[in-house]
Amino acid sequence: METIITILEQMKKEKTYIVKNLLVTFVCILAGISYIVFWGKGEVASCHREQEKKAQEAIKDDYQQGIAEEILRLHVIANSDSSKDQELKMKVKEEVVSYVSNLTKACDNVQQVRKMVSAHTQDIASLAENTICREGYDYPADAEVTECYFPVKTYGEAVFPAGYYQALRVKIGKAEGKNWWCVLYPNLCFVDTAYGVLEEEQKEELKKVLTREEYESIFTADSEDMEIRFGFWDWFQAYQDK
Repeated sequence: METIITILEQMKKEKTYIVKNLLVTFVCILAGISYIVFWGKGEVASCHREQEKKAQEAIKDDYQQGIAEEILRLHVIANSDSSKDQELKMKVKEEVVSYVSNLTKACDNVQQVRKMVSAHTQDIASLAENTICREGYDYPADAEVTECYFPVKTYGEAVFPAGYYQALRVKIGKAEGKNWWCVLYPNLCFVDTAYGVLEEEQKEELKKVLTREEYESIFTADSEDMEIRFGFWDWFQAYQDK
């Protein structure tokens, strides 16, 4: 009889031990699942945020490249940063802008403008040197149509993205001074770009050479389409984070 009681007590202890082990195992499994779910969700959210960022950058890059294909910019580099050399740079710029404007008056597109300007770079260099000489300096000048990197630049209400653009580059003397940047075609070369205001005629010229999306991208403050586009990405991220 005592043997039977002993065996039953032993079985009871073993059963308790098994139950405890099962509970511990169950709790560990739950903890593991919870970790995987929450950690995985965080990874998914992070992944979607990275995808969103890349998508927005891709859109901006596409716009920049599209804009770059349809415009010609001007890049004038002064001899130095001295006040006299900077004043000279502005006078050369004004002469070049006026000359190119008349030269390309009959051109219908950017390809014709680039071809026309490229064929007259020597004339433009001579014009710059004549202006320099008239102002009492003997700096040489060089002009070429080439690809230049431009930072983000504002012309009136229009903000052009940073990137590489075809440009007429005019170097004065050692070309170690500050630059002058503007858009030759369509002509947005303001004397005061910080406070300039685009005329409706100039906006229409931009509309003619750019796609609707490209045009709206440089007037982002007034572009409902851009707000909707990036608002979609905000909604998509919020949806994935739920």
